[in-house]
Amino acid sequence: MKKLISFFLLIQPMLFAFHAFSQEPGIRWTKLYRPTSQLGIVAAAAANDGLQTPDGGYLAVGLTINPYLKGYLVRTNSSGDTIWTRQYFNDVTNFGSFTCTDIEKATDNNYFISGFGTKAGIPGVIWLVKINVNGDTLWTRYFHNYPEDLIFVTHDMKVTPDG
Repeated sequence: MKKLISFFLLIQPMLFAFHAFSQEPGIRWTKLYRPTSQLGIVAAAAANDGLQTPDGGYLAVGLTINPYLKGYLVRTNSSGDTIWTRQYFNDVTNFGSFTCTDIEKATDNNYFISGFGTKAGIPGVIWLVKINVNGDTLWTRYFHNYPEDLIFVTHDMKVTPDG
């Protein structure tokens, strides 16, 4: 019994320390971002990835259903207030649908956005978009294996040392 009490007295402070320091920090703010409605349809959006910018603000990417799936990017300040938003590939006839899945900082201080969707009826296209710090498109590339019956989906991307 003495060994059991000694064990409990030794373990109890460790359990308390683990419990006290394992809690997540408090939420400082929350914001809701909603794309502009088009065609009289209420727009919806979902975020897939984000990162903090050098000035303490944030970039978040995802998709908007407005009424088609389009890439959506929100740029905020450090308090989460919207600075600007962008929707990518608005031309459904030429681009189809697009979902942004990841954003990474490029070696030249611009950003890469990856995602997937369709292009002019070709399913399963992987997109890579390079944007500047204002969200303007610098270039886009897409990759597919059409007419094979393969569907490509992206989730994560890494920038290589050579940019």
